[in-house]
Amino acid sequence: MSNILVTGATGGLGKAVVEQLLKNGGADQLSVLARDPAKATDLQAQGVHVHKGDYTDYASLLAAFAGVDKLFLVSGNDVHNRVPQHANVIKAATEAGVKHIVYTSA
Repeated sequence: MSNILVTGATGGLGKAVVEQLLKNGGADQLSVLARDPAKATDLQAQGVHVHKGDYTDYASLLAAFAGVDKLFLVSGNDVHNRVPQHANVIKAATEAGVKHIVYTSA
């Protein structure tokens, strides 16, 4: 498994994706992005790398995406700001060298 990062991993869809990835491979190549890392302590306890980040904080995205090959982008829930937030994520992923992005729309 290559380096994969899942956003929204403390929500329903993101958590389900992470759980499936953990069943299919080890946690050593899996990372998640969480606005509140305290909500992802269960994942961290399983060996998943937890990065603090927010779709509006470009610097946090760049830092989290360093070394990531594949990004699973869970659609944000801030309807009014969703498009610029997602554009920010995609721009940061591109700059960080992410090779593959999977996006879930609302």
